[in-house]
Amino acid sequence: MGIKDELPHDIADRVIEHRNRFRRFFIGKMMELLPTVITYVHNGKATSINFLKLEVALRHGYNVVIGKNKLGHLTVLGHVRKSDTFEIMEMEKEITKDDITFTIPERLIPNEMNEIKLDDDCSTGNFVILKNKPISYTNDYEILEHYADELTELVVSRFSIIMQAKISTFFIGDQSNSETINQIVASLWNGSPYIKTSKYFDPKQHIHTIENQHLASMFTEIKREYQNRISEMINALGFKALGVDKESGVSHTEAVGNQSFTAGNGNVYLQGREPIKRLEKRYGIKITPIFNDEVISESFIYEIAKEGGLNDT
Repeated sequence: MGIKDELPHDIADRVIEHRNRFRRFFIGKMMELLPTVITYVHNGKATSINFLKLEVALRHGYNVVIGKNKLGHLTVLGHVRKSDTFEIMEMEKEITKDDITFTIPERLIPNEMNEIKLDDDCSTGNFVILKNKPISYTNDYEILEHYADELTELVVSRFSIIMQAKISTFFIGDQSNSETINQIVASLWNGSPYIKTSKYFDPKQHIHTIENQHLASMFTEIKREYQNRISEMINALGFKALGVDKESGVSHTEAVGNQSFTAGNGNVYLQGREPIKRLEKRYGIKITPIFNDEVISESFIYEIAKEGGLNDT
C-alpha cells in the first residue's frame, strides 16, 4: 500500500501502533525461535518422534510422554499436566496410563503403560516423561514478556528521537491552528520538496529551528542499552552472549565472563530432557538433546560487539 501521508493528529497514533507492533513481532519471533534452540541427535536408528512438536509442547510447560505405540514405533504419545509450579511431593509420583492425555489415535495406544525408571536400571516400562525444566518456578514466555516490555520502551524512545529530529523546526502563525501552518507542517513531514504559501508568509519571521546536537549520542546509548537487555534475556534462556558492556575494546576473558551463569541456565533445560536417555538402556536407541544456539548466539554477540569493539585477545 506504500506510506500514506500523515496529518499532525495522526502522529500520536503512529507512535502507539509502532510500540504495539514491535512488541507483537518480537514476542512472536522469539516464540518461533525457542523450539529450535535444542535439537536432538541419535545413533541412526529410526524413530517417529516429531522433535519440533516435542519442543513446542515443552516450551509451553507440558510434561511430554515419549514411548512406543502399539505398533512398536517410538513417538510422542501425549502429555501429562502442565508443570507451571514446583510440587516437591509429586516429584516421585508414579505416572499411570490414566494420567496421560494422549495425542495419538486410540488404536495406537498400548494396552499397558509403565514409566521407564532408573530404579530397575531401565529394564522395564515403555515410556519416559520429559519436562522443559526439572524444577519450574518461571515460565519462558513470562521472561519474554518482561524483556519485550523493556525493549519496546527503548524502541519507542528511539522512534521518538527520530520524530523529534523531524519536528525540531517551529512555525509561528497568527493562530496555533492556522490552516496554512498545518499544511506546511504536513508537507514537510511527508517529505515534500517544495511548499506553496502566500506572500504574507516570511520564512525568517515564521520559522525557528532548534538545534539538538545530542541526538546522535542518544541513539548510541539507546542501541547499547537495547543490546544489554537482549544479552540479559538470552543469558536467562541459556544462550551465549557477551558478559560485559563498555565503550572500549572487550577482551575474550570479559566476553565469556558470564559463561557459568549461561551454562547453568542451559543445563536446567537439558536436565529436564535427561529422561530421554533412558531409552538407550531400554531399547538401544541413543537420543541426545543438545543446545543448537551457536549461530544464534554468534549473531547476537556480533551485534553487541559492534557497539564497543571486540578484541581477539
